[in-house]
Amino acid sequence: MKFMSNSIRQTLKMLRQDGIFVSENALRTWVKNGDIPAVYSGAKAYLWYPNVIAFLQKGSVPAASNNT
Repeated sequence: MKFMSNSIRQTLKMLRQDGIFVSENALRTWVKNGDIPAVYSGAKAYLWYPNVIAFLQKGSVPAASNNT
């Protein structure tokens, strides 16, 4: 089963299964720079897979809306 929120290594595995090849270092750098948003549990970063795909396709992730 594919989860939409994964660790960096799980995200890399999913990307490779989908035929998208990026290095682990590149993905970690994008997360560290804030290019791809992440949620942290301790030191572990969790990524939302659709945000990763959006970043790879468009070079950015859509900003979150504040419609609350």
